[in-house]
Amino acid sequence: MSLRPLLSALGLTAAAALGCASPTGESPTDESALSEPREFDFDVRSRLERAGELDERNSYWAARLAAISYEHDTDASLQTGLRAAGVPFEEAFVFHASEGDSKNPLARHSGTSGIYVRASGAGFLVFRGSEDGKTNDAITDAVALQVEARYSLTRASAGQVHLGFHTALDSVWKPLREKLVRRHGDRRLPLYVMGHSLGGAIATLAVHQLLFDECLNSTMARIDVAGLCEQNYVPVAALYTFGSPRTGNQEFVEMMVARAKETGTKFFRFVNVGDQVSMLPRYAPVAVVEPFRHLGEAGDEKAFAVLLHKDGQVTFRPTVGCDADGRLAQCDLSLWTGLEGVAGGTPPWHVEHSRSIYLERLRATVMRAGTSPAK
Repeated sequence: MSLRPLLSALGLTAAAALGCASPTGESPTDESALSEPREFDFDVRSRLERAGELDERNSYWAARLAAISYEHDTDASLQTGLRAAGVPFEEAFVFHASEGDSKNPLARHSGTSGIYVRASGAGFLVFRGSEDGKTNDAITDAVALQVEARYSLTRASAGQVHLGFHTALDSVWKPLREKLVRRHGDRRLPLYVMGHSLGGAIATLAVHQLLFDECLNSTMARIDVAGLCEQNYVPVAALYTFGSPRTGNQEFVEMMVARAKETGTKFFRFVNVGDQVSMLPRYAPVAVVEPFRHLGEAGDEKAFAVLLHKDGQVTFRPTVGCDADGRLAQCDLSLWTGLEGVAGGTPPWHVEHSRSIYLERLRATVMRAGTSPAK
């Protein structure tokens, strides 16, 4: 590894320490400026979504739930907020890292939080992203080393993932998994997983855990070299992420894409054209470790990308890439760009990364498509 990539690796890692935060005040827009949405109409039978195509209405509500996850820390508050947003729910609760039962000492100090909502004939698992002023979130983002997601002799353990994101999921996973298996293990109630920023990265790892549930969470199944454990999993209808950083290496990505095809899971990775956080991290801070990748096919990170433009236009699976091979939807953030942004008062985490910007652009997209969420 040459000197420049190594410096970029260190710079990206440092930026990642803060880059996934989503301050509520940096956006030039305000969620309150959005028109009052009509009653929750997420279509769990969407033919577009099932075909792997973009459903603008579902995308808007996924972004809306991702934004709601930041706003409530108790079940009562969440339920009040859902009613105000026009979401008629049957069940809704908040989960926090302090409720987990992880043996990982780092996980015990994680700031991971999220919500679960059962509505419109489906369950929605939403992970909250980083929050300003929370040191544990910054540490989670910064630990850009790669580790095996969970030991298994099956292909479920293929590849490496971001240590900080893995630890964050581990901090809440045991009690959360038990609830998800009870509600969705019989495969009758569809499950959607989503999140903004750091929440999107954790959501990606949660999908991995669910699609290989028994292989990764049963002691005996971990030595199931025949892979029969793959028959017992929790289906995920779709993964929606907004401004998510990269989560694992190429081997992990390939395993995830192959499993998604087998289970019918769809991936939708939304990114604002100018969101620099979604370009992080590229390199781990150790030269011998492979680059991090977004979910994609054959190394193409554009495969599931949805670029959001300022005028409400979207580009799904963009055909023009940034790098020489045309495999990146955006240009990777260099050390120099990050430092220039910090010096100029616009660090990477303040550039089109706000959840409110994602929500406003998707609202504009829905209105342009003629299926406005406004009354």
